[in-house]
Amino acid sequence: MEELPSKLRSLVRNTKKVEAEIAALKISYLKKISKSSNIVIMDSYCDSAKTVARTLASLGFNNCWVVADGFSGRKGWLQSRLGTDSYNFSLVEILSPSNVFPAAAKRFGTTSTKFLPGAE
Repeated sequence: MEELPSKLRSLVRNTKKVEAEIAALKISYLKKISKSSNIVIMDSYCDSAKTVARTLASLGFNNCWVVADGFSGRKGWLQSRLGTDSYNFSLVEILSPSNVFPAAAKRFGTTSTKFLPGAE
């Protein structure tokens, strides 16, 4: 997620929420994403991803999924040993999930567990 410019940060009460809502709007305008698309959202610890999923749901995207505990959380992607691929750039190392596993994706906003199609 992009951070708000410093001039705007001082004018907004909850900057993290606004940044997450902006991320959701950007996702909703992607050309290859439709309201029937399955969208899996993952952040560092899952707090911002929930806001992104809620915003997408309010825009009519009903197949939003949040990875529990995000990428680095206690029960997140890394701690569950679900695998990563490493990409080395000049000053940055980016870790990304290498595969989507059924245990990692849960539907947001429900108490029951529902896996992505084909993951069962």
